[in-house]
Amino acid sequence: MHTGFSNDPKAIQSELFERNKELADLRHIHAKLKKQFQEKTAELAHANRRVESHEAEVKKLRLRVEELKKELGQAEDELDESHNQTRKLQRSLDEQVEQTENLQVQLEHLQSRLRRQQQSPGLFGKMRSARFSPENPEGPTSDMDEEEEELQIP
Repeated sequence: MHTGFSNDPKAIQSELFERNKELADLRHIHAKLKKQFQEKTAELAHANRRVESHEAEVKKLRLRVEELKKELGQAEDELDESHNQTRKLQRSLDEQVEQTENLQVQLEHLQSRLRRQQQSPGLFGKMRSARFSPENPEGPTSDMDEEEEELQIP
């Protein structure tokens, strides 16, 4: 029966030497792998911290984007309101200009009439008295009445 071990002390010593050498090589390899493992673990921890930092940065940026979107919406609303106000003011200005032009035309008519009156006061006085004479209590239907109607200030 062979148990795999020799009884020869030199063979046993040689095998013990080989096993010790193999054990030393394995310990050396184990120490290298352990060191690599620690380095990789440190790299992973560093990478995880960077990922967490980037995630926090992304979260901040997303919040900032949301804030900016809200600000943009408010600015757009303010701009729309400003445009509406501008259009309203423009309409009002247009109405004022039209009214001013109408008043200017009326003023020119009145000035023209005043000049005619000053140039021939006798004629104007006769026309005035003829308009409301007892023969015509309602007054004549003349161009003068139409002029006066046009000159009425609104």
